[in-house]
Amino acid sequence: DLAIPGGDKVGHFFILGGFAFVLNHALRCRTVKVAGQTFLVGSLVVLALAAAEETSQLYIPGRNFDWFDLAADALGIWVMGRLAVRVAAAKP
Repeated sequence: DLAIPGGDKVGHFFILGGFAFVLNHALRCRTVKVAGQTFLVGSLVVLALAAAEETSQLYIPGRNFDWFDLAADALGIWVMGRLAVRVAAAKP
């Protein structure tokens, strides 16, 4: 069993971030304003799913809710969302 320190958090970052990148790209980086702030629709969808999945672990025996997992998810979603915007802007 190969354990990489912080590997779980890196996985959360890239898996949820990758999902956000693909969804934002598919939605052509559509945005919505919430409380005066502009957000990518795909990123909000992925964040809501990630929060629901992480919160569900409070009710599943043998699983643990982890704020750091959720933070890694959110960071990956944000970084890859920004990357999706840059990629979309670079296309002719």
